[in-house]
Amino acid sequence: MSIYPDYLVYAAHFHPDNKERIDKLKVFFHYDPDKRGNHSSEMTKEQLIECIKKGETCYTAKKDSGRYYPQKKIYVVSLFGNDHVKIHKDEDSKDNLGSLELF
Repeated sequence: MSIYPDYLVYAAHFHPDNKERIDKLKVFFHYDPDKRGNHSSEMTKEQLIECIKKGETCYTAKKDSGRYYPQKKIYVVSLFGNDHVKIHKDEDSKDNLGSLELF
């Protein structure tokens, strides 16, 4: 069993008309900093939400010495009928994954 989460999110792209709503994310699937050949891909916020709701583990990532490391667990918080991705279970109606890289 890996000590790393199923998904490691390292960058976010916000909706052009709403800077509080994440559109897309850059992620590693089963990332291991000690292995070569880790490949990243893009996924939508909705795809990430689906993964979390299925019980897959998702964490934000921070880069250190050329490698990414898990930082904060990502939660899905439903507010007013909308799902948000957050690192804190608060009642703020915007996505919040901390200080990820932007793309």
